[in-house]
Amino acid sequence: MESPKKFQVISAQDTDNVKFEQVIVDDLSNDEVIDSYFTVAFDVNGDKKPDIIKSGLGNPGDDLAEIVWYENPTWKKHLITKLSVPVGLHFADVDKDGHMDLLVSHDYGFCIFNCKPDNGKISWLKNPGNNHDGKRWERYFINNLMATHRLRFGHFTRPDNLEILALPVTGGTEGNIHEPIPVMLYKCPEDPLNADHWEGFPVTDKLRLIHGVTIKKFLEDEGLLTDSALLASEEGIIFVYYDKDNKWKIKQIGEGELGQVNASPSKFKGSGDVDAGKIGGDKFAYIVAIEPFHGNTLAIYTKEKEAPFSEAKWERQVIDVFNNTTPTPSGENVGHHLLCADFDGDGDDEFIVALRGPAPDMGVFYYDLLPGNKISKKRISSISASRIALADFDGDGKIDFATVPYNVSTYFNAENPKVAMFLNRITL
Repeated sequence: MESPKKFQVISAQDTDNVKFEQVIVDDLSNDEVIDSYFTVAFDVNGDKKPDIIKSGLGNPGDDLAEIVWYENPTWKKHLITKLSVPVGLHFADVDKDGHMDLLVSHDYGFCIFNCKPDNGKISWLKNPGNNHDGKRWERYFINNLMATHRLRFGHFTRPDNLEILALPVTGGTEGNIHEPIPVMLYKCPEDPLNADHWEGFPVTDKLRLIHGVTIKKFLEDEGLLTDSALLASEEGIIFVYYDKDNKWKIKQIGEGELGQVNASPSKFKGSGDVDAGKIGGDKFAYIVAIEPFHGNTLAIYTKEKEAPFSEAKWERQVIDVFNNTTPTPSGENVGHHLLCADFDGDGDDEFIVALRGPAPDMGVFYYDLLPGNKISKKRISSISASRIALADFDGDGKIDFATVPYNVSTYFNAENPKVAMFLNRITL
């Protein structure tokens, strides 16, 4: 495909080979408490099968919210712990005992519009290994950081030490959501089981309203082996990396969606979630984003010419617009999460988009970049989707995915919420 690209989105045919088998893991509509927000997938109990982890932010009047895991292949639900308003999750083997542990931000506060200075803690939960029957995971404190909303384990400043990139959604309190954010890096201590906290280091305080992050080795081809980040913020898509001179670099790739800022009561602009996809030999050939914060616009960014990632210039094109009405008084819309992956095994990445609802713009859509600068679009699910987790759940060598619904009382509650798994049945 020539660059810059101009894409045309077309509807997939009913007879095409893109098929996913839907499996309901948990029908939350039957529960008294239906909070649901975040998910990740990893092997919890060491049986070489990826499990599904889900958390919610709690419900009005609840002191604590559950973090649970569903055991593959029976999908039996186990309680990990209960915390006050857990938000973001990630995972790594923190204590190096061979079991993946869980990273969580919690004690977040009532909502983005009502954060207080003391709202926001970061902890890791120790995986008990093979002893899971009724045993809650032990919590270890990392640090305090107000409004921490997203966090990722990685190796950002050096390849031999585990670190956390911690991303608050806002730097302002009590409704001042557009204040600058203190993005922080926390370094794992030598003995994380006995450390009273992890030391923190500032990354940047120049960004606002951060909602999305993807971590990859964007500069590996340029000789930098550490992880770096694409962030979706009010400033658009931002590339953050630690360079060879031991300094943090912040580069704006695109401004995101600017046309809705005056139409939204909360003045949303920029980008809300982001990922980068592979085409052929180019590991990061395109970037796709939901825009703006909790937005309804899907945009793709492609390079104006072949260049190293750190030097490339990108051109933005809107390829889809979802529900134009706003489901919340603050001006939020349906888009929440997206991921790129090679689902069909052809060597190029496709991408899937999670929409929280309401219907008809609710569920998951699958997009495939085709020859002739066309993008095929197909609905995979009509169930509310807040977050997506990728894994090969049935062990057939293909990438499957799972979704959890968006049920957050202070923002939006989905109808008939379900935790669902989608097994890849694509044939080439």
